[in-house]
Amino acid sequence: MGEEEYMEQILVGSYTTGTESDGIYRLKVDQGMIQDIEVVMFAEDPSYLLPVPGGLFWVNEALGSREGKVGFAKKRLRGGYEMQWETGTKGENPCHLALSPDESTLAVANYTSGSVAVYDVTGREPALLSVLEGRSGSVNPQRQEGPHAHFVLFRDNRTLWCSDLGADEIRLIEREGDAWVQAEEPVRRFAPGDGPRHLLDCGDHWYAITELSQKLYRIGGGREYEAPILLDGAEGTGAALRMDGDGLIYCTQRGADLLSVFTDTGEKLEPVGMYAAGGVMPRDCLPVGNMVLCACQGSGEVTCLWREDWTWTGSDRVSAPGAVCLALER
Repeated sequence: MGEEEYMEQILVGSYTTGTESDGIYRLKVDQGMIQDIEVVMFAEDPSYLLPVPGGLFWVNEALGSREGKVGFAKKRLRGGYEMQWETGTKGENPCHLALSPDESTLAVANYTSGSVAVYDVTGREPALLSVLEGRSGSVNPQRQEGPHAHFVLFRDNRTLWCSDLGADEIRLIEREGDAWVQAEEPVRRFAPGDGPRHLLDCGDHWYAITELSQKLYRIGGGREYEAPILLDGAEGTGAALRMDGDGLIYCTQRGADLLSVFTDTGEKLEPVGMYAAGGVMPRDCLPVGNMVLCACQGSGEVTCLWREDWTWTGSDRVSAPGAVCLALER
């Protein structure tokens, strides 16, 4: 079967510490079936991937108490990736990164230390511009003993948001000259113990999934409402937040190991359904056409759910030790 017949090619980031993973994989997926999996680059603990045309940024979360790293690799003609540079993130356990719309600036969220590192990436090597420290923790003594930067989002070339799970807030970081400065007032304060995790930018409004309270929020555009991402009484934590081309919103939940699907009616977040992710601890998900892929860290696999009308059912799976991130290759 020729490569052009595959519907999509998906990159998988995985933890190498404590697993048999090689780092970064490529899946070839067609009509709900995983046709192939291959290693495209050996990397340590690449827990988040950001593909760009002809290349790939990633973070090395460096599990344990030490400085993490961020790197860039160039795509080879034969399909693998070759590292171009790797540098420290000035913080512990980086878990997310984002590129500005003009592709000049890269931001990295250091989860454990709570800081955000910002780099100029227009040259052959990255240049560190600023390191923004978190301010405080919140009410959960186990998970919010201090700031925990979990997600970064460029709203434009001069405005950066950071979701701080430890402080229950979305931090505002803005460019001033060549430096980036953190505002005293956050973009948003959440209820104590919510633990905001991932964000989804839709222009005049945006969405947030909370890890600790397991809620989906719709904010902005003059309307605000929320919905639980799981059934009452179920335990666990919220994880990934994604949207497909039809405007359907996908949330993963670790505990009951569910994929929850919502539609935004303009008045409320309407649950479409809650479906088994097919594996343990679905850390990330990725809707692609009529499919949703789930990176299931606990069971060490990537699962594929196929959509028929308004129902998603498991159609295939492949072993991927330590799988935690999914990204559409560019």
